[in-house]
Amino acid sequence: MKNRRLRQPFISRTEYRVEEFCGKAYSSTVGESRWRARPMLLITVAMLMLLAFLPLKNGIGTVSAEAAGQWYKTDTHVHSSVSSDGYADIGINSLGQSLGYNALFLTDHNGGSNYPARSTGATVNHVTFEDSYMGWPAGTYGTIGSTTNALTSNPHHTGNNSVHMATTSSSYGETFVYTQRGPNYRNGDIIIKVSIYPVRIDPGSGLDVSVSIGEDPTVVRNPTGYTTQAGVVSPGKSTVLIWQLGTTRSPSSDPNARVLTYPLGSYTLNTWNNYTINVTNALNDIPLADRPMDYTGLSRLKMTAAGNNGTADAYFDTYSIDALTPETPQSEYIYRTGVIDDFNTSNFVIVPSYEMGKSKHTNRFDFGIVQASQYVSYTNGSDGILPTEQGGYPAQLNHPGFTITDAETVSTQAHGADIMEVRDPNHIVDWDAILQQGVQVIGSWSADLHDGMAVGKPATYIYAPSLGLDDLMHSLYEGRVYNALNNFSGRLIFNLSTASVEPFAARYPVFVPASQSTANAHLQITTGLFSGDRVYWLVNGTALPGEPPSGGGYNVTKSISLSSSTTYVRVEANTSSGTRRAMTQAIFFVKVPSLPAGMSYYVDRVTTSDNKDYTKLKTKGITASSWNATNSLLSVTLTDPANALVSLRVTTPSSPVSVAVDGTNSPQAASLAAFQAATNSTWFFDSGAALLYVKALHATSVADVVVNFSGAPLPTATPTTAGAPTNTLTNTPTSTPVVATSTPGIPMNTRTATLTATQTSTRTPTNPPGPTNTPTVTSTPTDTPTPPPGGSPLFSDGFESGNLSLWSQTSQMVVQQQEIFTGLYAARGTTTGAAAYAMKQLPSPQTDVFYRMRFKIVSQGANWAYVERFRTAGGTPLIGVYVTQSTVGKLGYRNDVTGASTTSSITVTRGAWHDLQVHLHVDTATGTGFTETWFDGNFVPALSKSEGVGTTATGKLQLGDAGGGYARDIAFDDIAAATGFVGP
Repeated sequence: MKNRRLRQPFISRTEYRVEEFCGKAYSSTVGESRWRARPMLLITVAMLMLLAFLPLKNGIGTVSAEAAGQWYKTDTHVHSSVSSDGYADIGINSLGQSLGYNALFLTDHNGGSNYPARSTGATVNHVTFEDSYMGWPAGTYGTIGSTTNALTSNPHHTGNNSVHMATTSSSYGETFVYTQRGPNYRNGDIIIKVSIYPVRIDPGSGLDVSVSIGEDPTVVRNPTGYTTQAGVVSPGKSTVLIWQLGTTRSPSSDPNARVLTYPLGSYTLNTWNNYTINVTNALNDIPLADRPMDYTGLSRLKMTAAGNNGTADAYFDTYSIDALTPETPQSEYIYRTGVIDDFNTSNFVIVPSYEMGKSKHTNRFDFGIVQASQYVSYTNGSDGILPTEQGGYPAQLNHPGFTITDAETVSTQAHGADIMEVRDPNHIVDWDAILQQGVQVIGSWSADLHDGMAVGKPATYIYAPSLGLDDLMHSLYEGRVYNALNNFSGRLIFNLSTASVEPFAARYPVFVPASQSTANAHLQITTGLFSGDRVYWLVNGTALPGEPPSGGGYNVTKSISLSSSTTYVRVEANTSSGTRRAMTQAIFFVKVPSLPAGMSYYVDRVTTSDNKDYTKLKTKGITASSWNATNSLLSVTLTDPANALVSLRVTTPSSPVSVAVDGTNSPQAASLAAFQAATNSTWFFDSGAALLYVKALHATSVADVVVNFSGAPLPTATPTTAGAPTNTLTNTPTSTPVVATSTPGIPMNTRTATLTATQTSTRTPTNPPGPTNTPTVTSTPTDTPTPPPGGSPLFSDGFESGNLSLWSQTSQMVVQQQEIFTGLYAARGTTTGAAAYAMKQLPSPQTDVFYRMRFKIVSQGANWAYVERFRTAGGTPLIGVYVTQSTVGKLGYRNDVTGASTTSSITVTRGAWHDLQVHLHVDTATGTGFTETWFDGNFVPALSKSEGVGTTATGKLQLGDAGGGYARDIAFDDIAAATGFVGP
């Protein structure tokens, strides 16, 4: 393995590990420094030798047909510093153990360090700043008196623009631009080049360029931290390297917040000064105990103007950071295979997995490669689904709506993936639309984290016999899974009846008589619910009325209406605001013509001979079945890998005479225990439960099972198709699958796939208007049902572009990463008195606009702060939504036409994200109109009433406050506007 990560005294980690195993106390003397590496969880020489002969490094372990299971908390999609946009190294990710995780699938990006980061489009081995803010958000730190951060064409050094940054402060304050990631230390010398045009540097102030390890606390309030070369996992630990003109930050020897400063060199004012920096040389100045693992990447690369009782003013241009000898992705992943399990324990594993594709991302769960020839790369990750399945492992479609559109996800049925991510509201809409096509796809929750684990993130709970990769994949594929937040304290056990104590294998449908009108399903939630929560059963995408928990849990058997040839049911447990705490998989019921009343059947488990091939390509379960009424014969065709052992369950009031597999009668087991222990074809009938247990051992990939209830001779004809293959349960969707809207009466995060009527401009307000427009204070809003989405989208911005390019006009509003609701970026308006806002000109004036945002008041002075405004196309204000001064903090709005204000009793908590949606209707004929307001998922009657706002429709939306004269710091995310209610 190559050792060109850092110059001496950095030590080859592979050499150290082998030396220590051989009993040698490896030490290194550098000048006056001497250290002894602490013991780690090592890969033994025998294991290293074994890797040379294994195609992949996986948890291997076959299971018996009736293996017992236990719940394992997992995250199926996690990134590390091997990904070009990941901050957390493998050791930091291992802290998931403290949150109760049992398995993290480390799905680093296609290409590793050579993956083009979504913020810049460049690889982390070659990052530049040239002409635009793309991938370089602006920010401030400390106390700012006045500041400039703007692109300008004069002067510029190369290209068309430079960035002008200036800060004046009576104490210490910075203005800066930064990018997320730079190279890791396995890629040779790391070189920064930059050109600076200093205009003014007062004593105590200065200009700098910097890089960090573990993240920079001036950019990120709570740095991720990093693992030291000695294997010490250090959350929150940061080391910052700074090269400066004048004086910026002071050096610090604090091992948890170390700052090393270097003079950048001499400079001449009002001309371009060019600098070259060898970052790798500076890394050797870090004390040995604080040096990072060599796969840790540089992060939060900055260019800064810092004022300290003075002014620093300069132009920056032609910035680049390069790794001189970058490693290939093959080398990076082979190296990762050798170190990924350093922090594994008997109850915690980090699994070497892979996020395939530069777009249309998909997961390959088995990627412990040990040879360069095993490395694969895809432009579209969806192209890797079939090869992954052909290799014997399931594939997962990641975050639909992001690198693949929602429409394509639905129309391709998740591109044939076995599993898809369903953690976000739009994911769930897509999932329901696919399920309504009769296609079973298992849904998983993942955090897709790039900066380490955190409390309250989504997780996938898998019921499996062990933590071996094959056992986890077996259970995940079969749907023995529920999804919940990682701090959810209960268990969800979803099956057919109270007699079942394990989760149902949702992959396989339940076949029932065509005449059957209902079927029972049972859900037990052991604990973890609260008094305001509601449990929603969704049948073919339509939610039944929510039900409250009982004593923190829920234990209900529900009769499900089987109104279609194929019906599915799934369940969600939601908070009072509509946030999902937990959700089940979907159980399908498929109707079979002529099947007698009281009979049903399904596959309980398929166990392959090598405990692999659990994919839609190979393991399909029942692909055809029929009932012969004349001879009382149930015939079932199974399609699975040869030598697979299939366990069937048949509900029947009649006792069978025989059970044949491929024309040969199977022996009857003497007891249920004997049946469960069997590894060959057999059967057992429990007359008391009216339940027939069948095991069928495949001789080839197709097995025919015939249950004989009369003793008549077996038929020779192939069974006619009554149930379609598991991958396509029915050819008749239960409703239109693509259009997705909300269902009244359930939280707004729950939507069905049935189009509802669009709201019209003549809609009556939800609550009657108050007697006057004078300011009022009302009680807490009632739980009024959320209207269904409708109308057309007008505008949306989650700021993941890293800039404000979608907005028509901005002032003092920036895109940053310190305060975010979702994704990597959010907008933020921070000012001590100037206006801080963004304006969006709508494509055309609208009489009905629903304007939704997430916002967080970081700080606010003793004045009202506006968070949004509706304006005419010409800019005339109509309605402005505000939060009263910090000592009160109530939500209200001002009718800018009449000058009247209305304040509710709703308290807007500081330092917390809130969900706000306001509907303004303008009647352009009469001048009358009305407002409707929802806050954190609740309808607000006090802010929902008639308002006269004139006859000019809304043509422009304002984000933030265009007024000045007072301080406020407000972050904004997930902005959306439409002509109907904006769903999640």
